[in-house]
Amino acid sequence: MTATPNANAPDTEEHWARKPENLDSDNLLWKQYNTYVDIFKFYVNVIWQVITWFYAITGAILVYYFDHVKDTRISDTLSYFLLS
Repeated sequence: MTATPNANAPDTEEHWARKPENLDSDNLLWKQYNTYVDIFKFYVNVIWQVITWFYAITGAILVYYFDHVKDTRISDTLSYFLLS
């Protein structure tokens, strides 16, 4: 059983934009696309900042710990473990 394409569906070729057609800046789909792209860029930026801060803080804590640890055997073992 094959499905016949719906002529009113927006994914049929008659609803596609042609090359000579220009999308107006007040087109609802264009505004929605721009909004989605802006939201995506915002979230990528937030994730990048969170990851950067996480690794910066973790690195600062590890540097402080290894600078102030008294037992060199524990320090060497942990440093080899973390670097491997």
